[in-house]
Amino acid sequence: MAKKTKILIIEDDLDFLDAVLYYLEKSKYDVFTSINGKDGVESIKKRHPELIILDLMLPGMTGEEVLEWLKESESQIPVIVVTARFLDTDLVTKLQSYENATVLPKPFKNAELQEVIEQTLTTKEPS
Repeated sequence: MAKKTKILIIEDDLDFLDAVLYYLEKSKYDVFTSINGKDGVESIKKRHPELIILDLMLPGMTGEEVLEWLKESESQIPVIVVTARFLDTDLVTKLQSYENATVLPKPFKNAELQEVIEQTLTTKEPS
């Protein structure tokens, strides 16, 4: 049996989290979750996900701070940033400074999420 891709979802909206979790668990992924940035960073350190789905508006440590931590730790883990925030030029520039980040505005359809996950994982194939 093929190894399942480990995906960490860092999201504090429990309804949204449950919907995404339900969809992804039916797919070929090993999914685990955190509901705030600090716990998300601990999960990254302990579980070494292959992909992170990250909300920007989190309590305590924000999604932007998680991205900054990833950048400072020289992590190569790809991140799909999901946000309902308005994506102004400053925010887009900040998000693009973490070269492994892709932005997927909320709301989105499961098929859109699946497509971004597949593109992201294909892009990061080991060399």
